[in-house]
Amino acid sequence: MTGPAYIHQENFRRILTRNISLPLGVGVLSAAVFVALIFYLLSALGGVAQTERAITNANLIAKLGADMETSMYGYLVTGEEQLLQPFEIGKPRIAAETNTLALLVRDNQAQVSRLGRIGALQAQWNEYAQNIVSLRRRNLDYQQPVRAAGGKSLTDEIRREFAEFISVEERLLQLRNDEARNTTFWGMAAYLLFSLGLSGLLAFVGRRELVQLSDTYGETEEKQAATALLLDQQLWLRTGQLQLAEHTIGHPGVESLSRSVLEFVARYLDAAVAALYVREDNGSLRRVAAYGLSKGYEETEQSFYSAEGLVGQAALENRVLQLHDLPDNYLKVTSGLGQGAPRHVLVVPVQNEGQVNGVLELGFLRALGPRDLEFVNMIATNIGNSIHAALYRRRLQDVLAESQQLNEDLQSQQEELRTVNEELEEKSRVLKEYQVNLENQQAQLEQTNHRLSEVALSLDQKNMALNQAQIQLEERAEELSRASRYKSEFLANMSHELRTPLNSALILSKLLSDNPQG
Repeated sequence: MTGPAYIHQENFRRILTRNISLPLGVGVLSAAVFVALIFYLLSALGGVAQTERAITNANLIAKLGADMETSMYGYLVTGEEQLLQPFEIGKPRIAAETNTLALLVRDNQAQVSRLGRIGALQAQWNEYAQNIVSLRRRNLDYQQPVRAAGGKSLTDEIRREFAEFISVEERLLQLRNDEARNTTFWGMAAYLLFSLGLSGLLAFVGRRELVQLSDTYGETEEKQAATALLLDQQLWLRTGQLQLAEHTIGHPGVESLSRSVLEFVARYLDAAVAALYVREDNGSLRRVAAYGLSKGYEETEQSFYSAEGLVGQAALENRVLQLHDLPDNYLKVTSGLGQGAPRHVLVVPVQNEGQVNGVLELGFLRALGPRDLEFVNMIATNIGNSIHAALYRRRLQDVLAESQQLNEDLQSQQEELRTVNEELEEKSRVLKEYQVNLENQQAQLEQTNHRLSEVALSLDQKNMALNQAQIQLEERAEELSRASRYKSEFLANMSHELRTPLNSALILSKLLSDNPQG
């Protein structure tokens, strides 16, 4: 019995060793593979996020440059110092954002060099713009440097460099996404093949090993599902933010931009009703667009002031307000098949550079989730920036319309002055002809006086009358000469006073015609 017992003991030890060491080894290996995969995914996500931040910073720098250019030309046209605020603020912000961007792309020497060229070009443009603004402040000739188009060539070069920079970062982003996707796919495929192979092997070894492997595989699968769910949620948020940016392109007006934003947000978040309020110059929040409301309610104009209603309170506190379990009479949602009431409402303030310039109100028939709140908080700044840009474009259009009206009034006044000048010249010509005729008649009377001495007294009386008439004519001629001089001085003054706004209007018209994209 010693031999068989020893054999059974050895078999038991071998089986025990195998049943302990093999699952333990498999578990350790699986955990190592899973941790490596998770670390790789986190590293890939970090690289993608860094590239996205670089693209966002580059777009922000380009926007700040465009705002500086618009601010400078707005000041050149109107002469209002307050329009130079974006110009003065933009220079330090561009420098700070450029330094941040350089840190984000420090591992790409080509991009760092391109940023250096952009910084040098921006410095040249800043010097050029500061010189133009200085000339305008001193009322010197700033039009000649503008006509030379030196600033435009610098701006075009900066935009070209930024476009190339963003293009390289977008390619890098696509490359990193593809690498992460491929590596994840093949890693998971290899991991699954490895797990399935070991599962088949352990199936021959014993039920206990198979159960342990199944448990380990189930835990791993749950972790992978949680990771995939997190990635899907981040992808959903990023996709929504990108699609919102696409829906804000091509809408110069505030109303059309607001309708496009509402339609996208309501469709993306599955909202039943929605409304967007924009802050007016008087501080009130006016509804400019609605989604899903009845025709009568939508046609009714609606405005809120600070701290008035939930819309005004959300704008005042600059925080998202949530309303749950609303009463049935709060608001009706009507369709062709029936009607109902929204059960949950979100009131979201939208802002630009920390200043609330609008409020987004959304009504839902479903319960709200954490990702809904994260999404509206993420897009609030994007919507606020788009509204700010649309309002700024509308102000520029108003300034352009006023300049065109001033140009038309100036042309009308010039026509009137030209007509008055022609009438005065005609009267002056007639007066000169009349004076020549009088001089000829006087000469003839003097000759007759020498030949006809017997009528000297009569001629003297006539001569005195003619002299009086001549004096009156000379006074009249002096008055006409004075009027002509006053007219010339008036025309010279008017030409000097009207030349500056006319030239400014013409320059603005030329610049706007050269910039069709705004």
